[in-house]
Amino acid sequence: MSNWREQLSEESESKALAAWLEEYYHLPVLLLLVGFVLWNRLRNYANFIVDGTVYLSGNDPLYHLRMTEYAANNFPSTMSFDPWTYFPYGSATQQFGTMFDQVVALVALIVGFGSPSTDLINHVALITPPFLAALVCLPGYVIGRRLGGRIGGLVVVGMVAFMPDRLLAVTVAGTFDHHGWEVLMMSLSTLGIMVALSASEQEKPVFELVRARELDAMRKTVGYSMLAGLAMAMYVWTWPPAVWLFGILAIFFTIQMSLDHLRGQSPEHVAFVGVISTITAGLLIMSTTRTLELTGVTSRSLLQPGLAFVVAGGVAFLAVLSRQFDRQNLARYYYPVTVLGLLVFGGLASSLLVPELFDFFVSQVDRIFGFITSPGTAAGTIGEAQPMEFSGLRRRYQLALFTGGLGGAIVLVRQALSNRPSSEQLFIVLWSLMMLFATLTQLRFAYYMTIVVGGLNAVLVGFIFQFTGSSASDFEFETYQVLTVVVLVLVIFAPFLGVPIISADTTATGFASDRSYPGDIVAWDDGLQFMNENTPQPGQFGAPDNDPMELFGGFDQTDDYQYPDGSYGVLSWWDYGHWITERGERIPTANPFQEGTDTAARFLLAQNEDRGLDVLSEMSDGENAQTRYVMIDWRMVETETARPVRGKFFAPPQFHPDFEQMDFTTQLMNVGERGQLQPLARIQKQPYFNSMVSRLYHYHGSAKSPEPVVVEWNGQEQEFQQEDRRALLHRGTVRREHPGVRYSRAGTQLRPEHHLGAGRWYRCDAQ
Repeated sequence: MSNWREQLSEESESKALAAWLEEYYHLPVLLLLVGFVLWNRLRNYANFIVDGTVYLSGNDPLYHLRMTEYAANNFPSTMSFDPWTYFPYGSATQQFGTMFDQVVALVALIVGFGSPSTDLINHVALITPPFLAALVCLPGYVIGRRLGGRIGGLVVVGMVAFMPDRLLAVTVAGTFDHHGWEVLMMSLSTLGIMVALSASEQEKPVFELVRARELDAMRKTVGYSMLAGLAMAMYVWTWPPAVWLFGILAIFFTIQMSLDHLRGQSPEHVAFVGVISTITAGLLIMSTTRTLELTGVTSRSLLQPGLAFVVAGGVAFLAVLSRQFDRQNLARYYYPVTVLGLLVFGGLASSLLVPELFDFFVSQVDRIFGFITSPGTAAGTIGEAQPMEFSGLRRRYQLALFTGGLGGAIVLVRQALSNRPSSEQLFIVLWSLMMLFATLTQLRFAYYMTIVVGGLNAVLVGFIFQFTGSSASDFEFETYQVLTVVVLVLVIFAPFLGVPIISADTTATGFASDRSYPGDIVAWDDGLQFMNENTPQPGQFGAPDNDPMELFGGFDQTDDYQYPDGSYGVLSWWDYGHWITERGERIPTANPFQEGTDTAARFLLAQNEDRGLDVLSEMSDGENAQTRYVMIDWRMVETETARPVRGKFFAPPQFHPDFEQMDFTTQLMNVGERGQLQPLARIQKQPYFNSMVSRLYHYHGSAKSPEPVVVEWNGQEQEFQQEDRRALLHRGTVRREHPGVRYSRAGTQLRPEHHLGAGRWYRCDAQ
């Protein structure tokens, strides 16, 4: 009897376990994946703590840290204008948005019981990115589940966990930037639109329901559309150029409503989603708009809410147009033809009547989605603004990129064959295509591709389960299902197993190795701290009795900020501007917003001291507020740009009105075995050694007599012309002795003040 009872009990437990697995099998897997996402990205955090000081990786994280400190000191206020950068003008910091910094500041305030120390804020900033990646998994899972069941949701989270892509690189500890928060807000916005579209397909709202005030009949559509609008507003509050999402929505609703009309369905159902979501987003964004002028996408101007309202108006117009066509009993295909004609006519009319406005929007579209064009001069000096080759995506995602393409093809086939295809799946495919274009245009957008590739693979997973007669939302111990899961995992994830682990000893793989340690900021910090402690505070240069400028004071935004007497600037290349502000607590003349780059370039490349001092005198705000110091390092004089050297001398000529790179260097090419040209060495010309940056770094501004450059040849050298840049082609070796330098006078006015670490700085006594 007892054996029978034990057997019955075991069978009951087995059934209960099977029932639990069928209902909740995804939860332990989801927790394990999210745990790995967090652990893998936190492993290197100790690398960023050097002798008790917390450092962050890159340039922008230092300014985000400043904005977070400001928000923590003045919560909930944020900094709309900052005179502590871009001397002598000050900078409107709105291109960073504010929401990301406010959220981190709030976390620091909570952890610090309302009064967080600077060290606590630094530690919170250090570990924030990994937690953002973990948060991205949540909307990512729901997106995948909607496209391919619970297995599809796990596929998307698996992408976040195992893909060696840019999302991993921007969410490891120390990379305190808004990129991870961007992906989170974009994912929430996308998810909101998907849910709202699904609700509209169920409730089928039309204008008559509004007229009859039967709002309960479309409660879900309205509610989810408003939530989608809130998510989009949060996205724009994080990063003002996020208005590109409104452009994607405009394209989607135009296509979807045209297809609905062709199929004999009312486009009003999805129109409700477009109108309500964009109006909600526009109203919320309008509440934080700082200027009613139509400025660039990086400014929080009328452009952001204006585009939202334009999309809302356009969607409403398309819905009304469809009704008019139905009343006139016109052929179905007239509608998309008319819509296309109106778009072409509107574009031509805009180009003729308001050409400046038309060119502005074309340039912005080309900047984000014009992957067939090359980056401009300014963008060419920014690493993350470089275009990405498709081969680069293929290396990162391997087979997952192609299986995702199959998922997208499945959606398009369904759209062609089904009478009532899913609008949210069409939206995902269009969104994915636009994200691909953006990534090929600027590699910075590659961090969005993780959710894109994961979502399309979720579609494929759902299709395969449906094709085999099972459900991706259920768990059954059937052989074919187990084999299906194993094959999918191997095809999608096998190339990456073990690859993307961030090593705690900085031996991470190439895609994230640069971000697994602080980098040059550690070498610069000694010089920055020395300058902080041994130079007058801004506002007290030559006037020690004056009050110093407040580091976290309240500053009103103005186009003509008046610096107090005793203020001064520190000149360096734009890469180091945020370091000078945050760590040195001094005011740089140029910053990573690429403000002040032209004047910095003209000084660094000036061919004599008098011209350099003339440039410095231009960067002044009155007689008692001038640029007083110059900071340089070895990268600014290094002409090689390939790893591991990666110098920066190539950048200033891009911003100088009179010079080009070829004026300073000559590339020596070697002829390979098959006659192919191979870079051999880069020879500096005399203007390079005459430049102020070279004179200051190599010789501290002192006079130096010319010495020869010795090159050994074997008699097969010749000159050739390629892309208007002269170079010397030869077969042989190069042996360089001391380079030639010719100065007309000793550097008596620019003299070294400090020479420690990577950053050297010089005091400037302008005449």
